[in-house]
Amino acid sequence: MTEPHVFIRQNHLSSHSIQRLKDHFYLRFANYREERAAYATQRQKLRQQLSGFIEREPGARIAYIRLQQGMKRGKVQFEKIPKIEFVDPLLLESIRSHLIRGQELQQHEELLREQFEKVYKRQAEELYELFREQSNVQNALLFTNFEMYCSMNNSYSPKKTGKVWKIMMRSFAKTAPLSTFTSIGRIGARTSSSRIRLAQWILLAWFDYFLLLPEVIRASRFRIKYEADPSGEAVWTVGAGEPLEVRPGLYQRQKRRFMLQEPRLRNLPSGSIVTWEELASRLGVGTDWIESRTAKLLAAGYLRNVLERKAETLTLNTLIDEASSFRSVSGRVDGFVRHLEALHLIASRLENTADLHIRESLILSAQKHASACCDAVLWKGKRPLDLFHEDSYIPAGPYEIRASARRMIDKWADILPLFDHRLKFRLFMKEWLKDRLPASYESLRQSLSEYAGMYEKEVALRRTSRNTVFAASPQVTRLEDMKDVYRERIQPAENGEDVHIGEDELMDLKAQLEELGIKPQRTLQLFIQPAMDGKYVVNDCKNGYLAYSIYHDPGRHEQVLHKIRSALGCKEALLLTYSPSCGFNPNTNDFTETYSLTEEIHDPEEGGQSETSRLIALNSCTLEWNADMNRFELRAGDVRGIALYTGSLAPAYLPEDYRNIALLSQSGFLNGIGFEYNEISIGESRKLGRISFGDLILQRRRNILNSSLFSSLTFDLEGYGSFHELLESHDIPLRSFVRIFPVREGKLHIEYGATAIHKPIFFDAEEPLYVIEMLKHIQRSRQQYGDIAVVFEEALPDPYQTDYTAEYVYEM
Repeated sequence: MTEPHVFIRQNHLSSHSIQRLKDHFYLRFANYREERAAYATQRQKLRQQLSGFIEREPGARIAYIRLQQGMKRGKVQFEKIPKIEFVDPLLLESIRSHLIRGQELQQHEELLREQFEKVYKRQAEELYELFREQSNVQNALLFTNFEMYCSMNNSYSPKKTGKVWKIMMRSFAKTAPLSTFTSIGRIGARTSSSRIRLAQWILLAWFDYFLLLPEVIRASRFRIKYEADPSGEAVWTVGAGEPLEVRPGLYQRQKRRFMLQEPRLRNLPSGSIVTWEELASRLGVGTDWIESRTAKLLAAGYLRNVLERKAETLTLNTLIDEASSFRSVSGRVDGFVRHLEALHLIASRLENTADLHIRESLILSAQKHASACCDAVLWKGKRPLDLFHEDSYIPAGPYEIRASARRMIDKWADILPLFDHRLKFRLFMKEWLKDRLPASYESLRQSLSEYAGMYEKEVALRRTSRNTVFAASPQVTRLEDMKDVYRERIQPAENGEDVHIGEDELMDLKAQLEELGIKPQRTLQLFIQPAMDGKYVVNDCKNGYLAYSIYHDPGRHEQVLHKIRSALGCKEALLLTYSPSCGFNPNTNDFTETYSLTEEIHDPEEGGQSETSRLIALNSCTLEWNADMNRFELRAGDVRGIALYTGSLAPAYLPEDYRNIALLSQSGFLNGIGFEYNEISIGESRKLGRISFGDLILQRRRNILNSSLFSSLTFDLEGYGSFHELLESHDIPLRSFVRIFPVREGKLHIEYGATAIHKPIFFDAEEPLYVIEMLKHIQRSRQQYGDIAVVFEEALPDPYQTDYTAEYVYEM
């Protein structure tokens, strides 16, 4: 096994700084509760004594009854009680002392109430001051949410306390994994080594809009692309509308199939490359006709601007280069390029300054230039505010992870195909297609799409192939049986018990996988955090293709590419990397194999120096099964193609063909190692145990409470006390990570698109500020989502026990 790639990310809000807020109020409150409990015990004892005297001494019965009534009211007028002289003087003294103690406790409670309000207010103000002085937290907010950054820094008011609390708690200690509001910086590196990039979805949107400008269309060259209809009266094309931001940071164009009923469109062979004027001439129409219809022909896909290929590796530099070649066509394009150049300069200056105020002014300036770019290309919709990304992971040596943990990771990797649901899709399709392969992808498209749709609907959501068409495959059924054995093994954790998986159990599962001919892909990616005593908590576990190495270590792309080719066994094949989603895309970081499942191969013409292009397009490829590698491959003539999806979206979110190929060729997240949140049912409360294998903790202990238990808790000392009673009654520790989930039909529900509610918040129940803000957070979530579950995960690693929280990305 080759050495893994290891990256580390560390937050920049230290335990030392956050603990400045801690107060000794909890100790005073705990002492008060002990005194109150002792007082209640004595009260009960005295009332029992009085009850006994009522039965035993009927002559003084009235005195004992009046004493009981007075104790219930908390006030006894001894001089007005008949026959008081018959009562034991020692008992009367005990009652007098008890009543005085009750008054003292009442005064103590009033003092605590005043102190609670003061501590809450002081902690809120100090937390805001801490937020203001933490440049790294400010920097993270500056890049990830500029509007919130401005709002938080303009002024402070108590209304902002909840936002500050969430930002700071997520900056201080996060799980699964560190992200979003974790303060960004590069550990032990100079500021000048910071890497700043303009968000690629913005670049791609600008480029798409740029290619639609009338003056750019008139100065461009186009490739003709269509399928001839047998009738001869129409052509078929695949096109897309204008670029859309389907959610923040994700840009897509929706593909559609069109039938164009214009016979003259067949005057040009598909694959021809023409200018705007040549198009008019070859179609036998005037330039007015072309001008009025070009945008529609582009949207329908009949015309493809040859510059679209440049989007494969689009960066700010390449966009400037391409747009610069059109500067002379109009002042609008020239202005567009000047603003792009200004953005490039700003990105460079951002990389070389650590001063937060300078960075803020640079981003404000960048937004003005970006807005001008949007105007120039006739941008539609909301203008982007969060323009830049900053790298925050740096390479680390595998030696930074203990050798024992590395051994456990290697052993754990041997059985991970067991948790890969996409593998079941591939095994089923291999069996279903075994008598039809090799076959053209085009002839299989409809069947592949139907089964891919069934998989997404029935298997991907339910995490099982049971009772689906895919269970018809013996290999799939065997895998499900093995998964059931594993689930039975971890079943005690569902009832609150800790589960330790033995090495022998793992070896048995490995042997069964080998019997099925299934080998580990060795393309594992773990997000882990050091916990305690040399143990590591697994935050996320998925199959990967060295994506972090591509993105965060650009100096080693050749080495990474060699590792990918070695892992996929494609030294003699064409590696077709594609990323139709414009989120995380390693193709934009000098990793330039290809961008899509269409690859141009350039061959010198015989006897000449020019080059001709041969297209490997998906719909002209043959799909075949490689039995030695146990996978599907593409072939175009004598060229083998290995598809490698490098995007971040699940296949269900991809266009149809990309989804089909992704399911046939890629693994994904590895589900079922522990209990998924959306499979957990809950009544009033639920406890789940820890699951571990050697030095790896695969699932933290969890206590889950229904939000109805919090409904009567108030935002004051009484609520603080009731919260602690609730924690104690369910054996929940004072420190934990808290997540919130809506409850639907008795189960935890993941609300996609509302990720903020699922993000873990570090919670220290000792502090008044944290308790009250958590109660408010729960109340707001109840108002928005109805019935919710509050998940308390054990604080592992405990962020108070180390000065900075760190997370490793371990890539095999």
